[in-house]
Amino acid sequence: MKHKRILLTLAVFLLTLLLSAPARAIQPEQGCYEKRNEAGQVTARMYVTARNGKGEMAAAAKELCIMLEALDAGGNVTEQLVSDYLESPIYSIGMGLDGFRLSGDNLRHAQTASETFPRFYPERFSFMWGLHTEFSFPGGQRVTVRNCSENLDGSYALNSSKESYVTLPALIFAYERTYCPKQYDYKQEPAGYYALGRDPGSETRHNGKYYVLHVNNPPIENHWNLIADDQMHIVMEKRNSDYHFPFVRDTYATAWIDSAWQGFAGSDQIDENMLYLHQYITRNAPELLENPAAFFRLLDTYKGKGDIVSWEVVILLPDTNGETKLGSALVSNHAEIQIAKGDEPLKMKKKKPKKKKK
Repeated sequence: MKHKRILLTLAVFLLTLLLSAPARAIQPEQGCYEKRNEAGQVTARMYVTARNGKGEMAAAAKELCIMLEALDAGGNVTEQLVSDYLESPIYSIGMGLDGFRLSGDNLRHAQTASETFPRFYPERFSFMWGLHTEFSFPGGQRVTVRNCSENLDGSYALNSSKESYVTLPALIFAYERTYCPKQYDYKQEPAGYYALGRDPGSETRHNGKYYVLHVNNPPIENHWNLIADDQMHIVMEKRNSDYHFPFVRDTYATAWIDSAWQGFAGSDQIDENMLYLHQYITRNAPELLENPAAFFRLLDTYKGKGDIVSWEVVILLPDTNGETKLGSALVSNHAEIQIAKGDEPLKMKKKKPKKKKK
């Protein structure tokens, strides 16, 4: 009975969307909102974001996304939830029809980067299963949250002095809505898992502002990595020797690169150097990455004098005949880069590491 009542409510809500005038639509202002207790302590935060950009994930990232975090007395996150947002053009209300939460062991594992790579599984929900979130707007830059959880429900006020960021569940949510939409249709498989990766020896990528995920989705034996900064300026997917860029935010080149890569002097981490190569090409040869489907393929590794290591990369674009070569590049662990367009040869001297005698 409860399930039928929820579906009826949603049916009326969706009908309202179709029949109402778009000019009267209500949307929450993007930013960070805070829920406080009677003593004035912040007990939960809500982030409202949308990310404009290009790539396969662009449509999912552009959708208005609502992220919530419950906090304990020490300010530690005890629960996270993410959902989409569907507005009513006539009433000051909205609903999240799909999403998931992280709590308990899943949340703990999502915050644990260790050599054992503890797995976590998003706790998905959907209106198709009788579960959804609700939001209303009483005015004064406030949002009332319902149907999320005891710790997350309540009244939130916009805090314009605090920066909004993309929580880890929101990154996964945008990724799944692009690659695994059936997970929200009547609980269809595949259902996969994630694990957090972090290398404390790397200062640029792993300084707390980047997510590095091991993805097994759909659940088969192989897995791949998903890397993104916490504002989703860029998302990089590594599968075997290929590096794809499923999302690049519009402000990636104009408002982020200078600060993000200031002082970078190279790394022994190949993934980090691929990110650096991407921003270098964006600045110096943007036509090679004009098509968001362009990707890097690692061809070979070369050892130079001292501790210099260089990686040879070909820049490819998928087409009906397989792949078209757009260019090639060399990037070193000292942040030295050379680019060649089309079939032009690279000029940097390349020495392969000597094989040890058996």
